[in-house]
Amino acid sequence: METMALRAAELSAANADLRREISERIKAEQALRASEERLRAITNALPDLLFVLDEDGRYLDVLTAEENLLYTPAERLKGRLLHEVFPEPQASRFWECVRTTIATDRSQVLEYELEVPAGRRWFEGRTAPLRRSLNGKQSIVFVARDITDRKRAEELQTQNLYLREEIRKEFNFGPVVGESPAMQSVFRCAEMVAATDATVLLLGETGTGKELMARAIHHLSNRKDHIMVKVNCGALPASLVESELFGHEKGAFTGATALRRGRFELAHQGAIFLDEIGELPLDTQVKLLRVLQEQEFERVGGTNTLKVNVRVIAATNRDLAAEVQRGAFRADLYYRLNIFPIRLPPLRERREDIPLLANYYVQEFARRLGKRINRINAEAIEKLSRYDWPGNVRELANVLERAVILCAGRVLQAEHLGRLDNRAPAADEFLTLEEVERRHILQAFERSGGVLDCSACIALRCGRA
Repeated sequence: METMALRAAELSAANADLRREISERIKAEQALRASEERLRAITNALPDLLFVLDEDGRYLDVLTAEENLLYTPAERLKGRLLHEVFPEPQASRFWECVRTTIATDRSQVLEYELEVPAGRRWFEGRTAPLRRSLNGKQSIVFVARDITDRKRAEELQTQNLYLREEIRKEFNFGPVVGESPAMQSVFRCAEMVAATDATVLLLGETGTGKELMARAIHHLSNRKDHIMVKVNCGALPASLVESELFGHEKGAFTGATALRRGRFELAHQGAIFLDEIGELPLDTQVKLLRVLQEQEFERVGGTNTLKVNVRVIAATNRDLAAEVQRGAFRADLYYRLNIFPIRLPPLRERREDIPLLANYYVQEFARRLGKRINRINAEAIEKLSRYDWPGNVRELANVLERAVILCAGRVLQAEHLGRLDNRAPAADEFLTLEEVERRHILQAFERSGGVLDCSACIALRCGRA
């Protein structure tokens, strides 16, 4: 009996030891899992690139790095200078950051773009001073994180804002409409050039539909799934046009509180429509020529050369050849833009399209205004067809919008169109100040019989002649 009791006591003690050991193992496994989670969190928080540099900009150590994000393999970095590793202008920017960190004993932050094995990437770099070594030399740590996804998200947000504004403005004047031989020729040219990446120059008077034609060409092109950015060169102040086209760096000028991407960057992989190209200042024309030839530029206040892949469609109502002759437009830019010119005829040269356009606009404006207008009567069509339309399709649209507002029935009448008069302007109507003065002098000269004495000159100056 004593033996059995002793055996039972031993088994009980063994079971207790086993339970204690199992409990300790469970606790150890839990602690290990917690440690792994902490380590995983620390690993996730580590920067993509981490270097130690001395005060001369020489690499002392590479603590951690994603090899495909390095401009130069890690084993070739140690002992080399910044200027031996990175291209310009990044190397100079890094060196300036190192010098400022050492001089101020404060951390510095910079953003930079670099071509690495993983492709073109954006990084946010941060420097921090380390303790001086025994030889008195200062060293710093440089950490960098890949922020390409963030930059792309910002760019998409900017593009979305731009697209929402463009969608709001699109179709203000309807699609390009025309059955006339002149417009059919334009359509054939547009279809031919749309399939290429050639630069297109749209020529025509104000209101002939150059922007709509640019959109049609883009829609028919291989770039149709990408954005087409519009820039009205004539609406931009001369002091801001370069910044608008090419962007600017933070601090490039007073008021430049943040980096801004220009329209060419937004149009990457797509197209840019440069309306009123003849209004561009000469100094901006030089930079535009470089983009057309090399597909590269620098932002205002920047030194980093940016590459873009953009199709350019330009438009003007000016005679650019004449502008070149008088020195207002660069000849080399004109030749580069004039690769494939398309002239959009004025409405007076394609009167057979007026009924088609009129019916389209009446139906469109009636739909917008909640009216039921079935047709335009023959007298109204005749009145529209006789008018010369100096403002072209845009003027026609404005007249018809007013007519739809005035029309209370189902048929739009000639009386709803208002006065459409092709009369020549009166003597003093739409004249420049110089022309008014010239006519005034000639009239005074005729009245004086070809002789202007002192009293006549005084009267002329006072406006009494």
